[in-house]
Amino acid sequence: MKVTNRRVNALENVTIPRIEGILDYISRELDELEREDFTRLKKVQASKEEKIKEEQVKKEEERERLKKEGREMEDAKGGDCMEEEGEGDLLF
Repeated sequence: MKVTNRRVNALENVTIPRIEGILDYISRELDELEREDFTRLKKVQASKEEKIKEEQVKKEEERERLKKEGREMEDAKGGDCMEEEGEGDLLF
């Protein structure tokens, strides 16, 4: 009976709290990784949006320059005339 009580006490007071601590630690680490990924994703999205805006400004400046010279851009969008909107990558 004493051996059984010692084992129960060891489980209740040592083993179970240790396992709960480990689970809490893992949970906190996973939350931290998720926050890091979210922050990284937001930075990448902001960077892409900034790059797109810069490209649009450059295209608009080029259009204005060409208008002053009396010429028009071949493509109204200012993009690649070979690339159509909605076309996906070709797989062979």
